[in-house]
Amino acid sequence: MNGNLIFKWSNISTNRNDIIITNDSQSSSWIQVYDDQYTVEDAMQYKSLAIKVREYRDTDFRKGHDDYVKTYNVTTVISNEGNSKNISWTAGYFPMSGFYYIFHEYNGSVSRIIEIANANPQPNKKYAYHSKPFNSVNILFEVRDITTGDAGYYVGSPTEADAWEGERGVVLIVSGKPQKPIIKENLDVKVGDNAYLKCESRSTSAPYYYKKFPPLSYLWFVNNTRLDREVRETYSFIVSKEVKYNKYSCQAIETLESDKSDEVQINPLYGPETVLVTPKPPSDELSIHEGDTFGPYTCSADCNPPCTVQWKLRDPSGGFRDATSIGTSSVTVPVQRANRSNMALIRCVVNGTKGKETSAIKLNIQYLSDPKVYINGNLKNSLTVDEGYPLLLACNMEGNPVPVTILKELTGNEILEQRSSWINHTLRREAVCSDTNTYICEGSSSEFERKYQSFNINVLCDLRLDMSAVVKTNYGSMSGSDVNVPVTVPVIANPPITPSGITWSGPSAESILTNVDLQRDTFIYKQMIVSSIPIPDQRAFGNYSLMYKGKTIIDITINAEGCTSEVFSSN
Repeated sequence: MNGNLIFKWSNISTNRNDIIITNDSQSSSWIQVYDDQYTVEDAMQYKSLAIKVREYRDTDFRKGHDDYVKTYNVTTVISNEGNSKNISWTAGYFPMSGFYYIFHEYNGSVSRIIEIANANPQPNKKYAYHSKPFNSVNILFEVRDITTGDAGYYVGSPTEADAWEGERGVVLIVSGKPQKPIIKENLDVKVGDNAYLKCESRSTSAPYYYKKFPPLSYLWFVNNTRLDREVRETYSFIVSKEVKYNKYSCQAIETLESDKSDEVQINPLYGPETVLVTPKPPSDELSIHEGDTFGPYTCSADCNPPCTVQWKLRDPSGGFRDATSIGTSSVTVPVQRANRSNMALIRCVVNGTKGKETSAIKLNIQYLSDPKVYINGNLKNSLTVDEGYPLLLACNMEGNPVPVTILKELTGNEILEQRSSWINHTLRREAVCSDTNTYICEGSSSEFERKYQSFNINVLCDLRLDMSAVVKTNYGSMSGSDVNVPVTVPVIANPPITPSGITWSGPSAESILTNVDLQRDTFIYKQMIVSSIPIPDQRAFGNYSLMYKGKTIIDITINAEGCTSEVFSSN
């Protein structure tokens, strides 16, 4: 039967017939057919179906026609699974002897379920025959413990061949429990996106061709608590991190409720959101002395699935290098030794579902470099030049924080220049002997103690009187066998003079004792020639000349007591 109804007619011309189909109160327009039957599909949608067949008396349609009408009433009985139900109809006749059979058809399969022989029904546990008397044309029987397999078309007849003709059948509609649902859709959802859970089920009510089953509706449960007003097949909601603790299930409802589906859980995908570095630095900038160690630091982030974590170091040029291998959940960067040449920032990079997040610690590496000294443009720590040679002294110290750099003389401690940058100091455009000294480039900062570098300038100069001191040229003295006149002559010379080169000329030159006092001053180029001139008698008075390697340095006069004078001169 399959839900279709076949109208057949005979003794009517098959050349051409026009028909009208009326289902309930709706009639079709005229339909032309060239057969003796017509099939109405999905007949179970209606309470009654009627056909009007118009037969034409001649091929010339204008010569008249005859109309024939047949009505079929759709008889249905509805039951739920597990119930029992009576089915009845009025037979055209019931044989007084012989057999009367009741047949069941479903899904193209026909079975004989009740047999009445000579008005005596055979016992049957599934079906109970209730017609009284047994040979009554008012057929009444009961279907017990109904299942969806009992749905379909029930009809009675003395023979199976006649059973499917006429109007003797009843359709049993069985409302079954919908199939246990399965919740489908992607359970891995990003936080903030919508999750869509679909409750997939299907009706088990029968027969399948019955079109009036109510559509399935749905119940949704979260942690076994029913959600009010949620009856759609698909349940949607915005995902948060907390939904990972929820268990979702559903039921399908037609007339009956299905079993509850298995529970499912959303796997919320999130992170990284906050990158956590422990121990937490006091600020975004870490001040540390070069060579000191820092760390270890552990970087982590709350992510699902776990994020990849990696530490990277950035050098002052802006390039990055790996400080750790890539890990998940958390990664610890080992102890590092601060180095200003290849460290400017240490950064934790976390990659996850949300994208990339970072947390950086700027490295303020503090240092104070050793001084660098340039003499006339060359990096060196000493220079020997002749007088008249130009002298340009440069001094530099790098540091963080920026140091204060000082250029000064060691002897005399005179500061020549002081600044927080390069020092370019012109010591002398033409060097003089007095520039001979030890010089110091030093620097210090708030973070570091003093560092310094000393260097020597050695200016070569010829011997001459030191006019910055007192030079005496006239002396007075008595005479006698034990009388000596001390004479001191300050000179400048670099390299220093030696006593062996000193000679005197004068009245008693052969008896003069002379030495060179190198301790007179801290300057190496300043010396004092100390001589003792004997005056044994009047002949020793007169003029004397001090010479060094044959060159006269100074002339002096020794007079009898009371005839002395002094000459003072300075630079």
